[in-house]
Amino acid sequence: MKKIFPVVTDRLLLQPNNEEDFWNGEWTVSLKSEPDKAIGTLNLTRSKVPGEASVSVELEPDQRNKGYGSEIFYAISLFAFGPAKMKELYASCPNDNRICKRALENAKYIFRENKDGMDHYSVRKDKAAWTGLYVCIGFLGGLILGILISNLVAGMVIGLLAGFLIGRFLDSRENR
Repeated sequence: MKKIFPVVTDRLLLQPNNEEDFWNGEWTVSLKSEPDKAIGTLNLTRSKVPGEASVSVELEPDQRNKGYGSEIFYAISLFAFGPAKMKELYASCPNDNRICKRALENAKYIFRENKDGMDHYSVRKDKAAWTGLYVCIGFLGGLILGILISNLVAGMVIGLLAGFLIGRFLDSRENR
């Protein structure tokens, strides 16, 4: 099995304290240049809804305002959508915490709602786009096939149908 921990960014290491159950526990955040010195913690919790999880980050006061929050939120979303196979990741922060809100927005999290003084954000895994690509390829292939068999309509229908089916198959495999 490929080693997936620690999650590495340009400047940080994100390491679960328990690699066997990284969903329900604390992670240590440290600088790559000082891997033994924790600068914060991260909690990643799987939701009861399949494919969803929540994340929270706490940095030491002297480590704030350095861009680490955005880097952590972005890296953990890549981890969640890659090896962890999640479809959506949630995060919340007090609505008066401008720094946390900026970190989430810089990491491509989308504001969803404000409820009880908390701003709720999430980021979703991008859907694959193989269908569109293969429909275009099928169009070109159908055009060539139609010219070869002297029936442009039949060639186009066959090409578009083949492209659509191949694209749907690839999309379904990637979006599992």
